[in-house]
Amino acid sequence: MGWTGTYKSPYQTVKQFFQQEFNSKDGTRYIIDCAVVKRNTAYIAYKCDDNKVVGIVCLINYNARSSHNFAYKDMDEDMGPGAAECPERILKLLTPTEHPWAKEWREKCWTNLQKRKDLTTKLKAGNILKLAAPIQLTNGASIDIIKVVNPKSTRFWCEQIYGNVRLPKRTLYNCTVIT
Repeated sequence: MGWTGTYKSPYQTVKQFFQQEFNSKDGTRYIIDCAVVKRNTAYIAYKCDDNKVVGIVCLINYNARSSHNFAYKDMDEDMGPGAAECPERILKLLTPTEHPWAKEWREKCWTNLQKRKDLTTKLKAGNILKLAAPIQLTNGASIDIIKVVNPKSTRFWCEQIYGNVRLPKRTLYNCTVIT
């Protein structure tokens, strides 16, 4: 259950690398699609021998200063991976499953997708948001109300500290719009 460290050519995409690693020689098992999220997680739709398509999650780590410049930890959906930000295009390729952990993982992914969609429709420039819980900043200040400057950015205006703050969008999932 550890990490695999190896060399990946800088000219090779993550999808090409995993195709080289995971595709079978006889062509019965292969990657249908691959999506990298936040540069540290790859979500893969993988076709098995029995024509089932399962999800594989690969955590990714880059180390340009080493001959083993690429490390990954692969888990299939039956292992109940913690990373659950799989893109919709990958989830739609997966065939139905009866495994409880795989079902739970897929449900988490669909829930996170819906939260991201809700967030993009909720955010408009000028909106004032109340966060679900106060956030402690690195300077020690605590904030709970922010103003949307640009809906596509992660930068917000905060009157409490009279300055901009940069927040991950996942902190906004359960916020409420005041105005």
